[in-house]
Amino acid sequence: MVDYAVTVNMGAAFRTKLDYTAATANLHLGIEDSAGVFSNAGAAGAVTFFMDDTVAGVNYVICLVEAQDVFIDPPAGTTITFDGTTHTTSIGITSSTAGAWASVIATSTTTWLVVSHSANWALI
Repeated sequence: MVDYAVTVNMGAAFRTKLDYTAATANLHLGIEDSAGVFSNAGAAGAVTFFMDDTVAGVNYVICLVEAQDVFIDPPAGTTITFDGTTHTTSIGITSSTAGAWASVIATSTTTWLVVSHSANWALI
């Protein structure tokens, strides 16, 4: 895993750094990873981002640098809303298209919402 800091310029009044992590193997994301950007840069195979126990407001952006399978996997006992439909436990989303991205947020300890995403994502 490689960590980077990314500077985002949103005008003179606001500037922040987002944590960026390139994962070449499966990665568990926790509350401490919230507001992070994660990719599969350098991965030679599939990468699963496991979204571990959470609280409302935790959020991640997952993007694909490599054309390898990426899975976003919410924990058992939770739901995920994708394209307006809420899905039950053990359903996540996947893509294998370089350049694809998805932004997810926890709306409670048991619900996740895909707030935005590029094309080429599908339910697992």
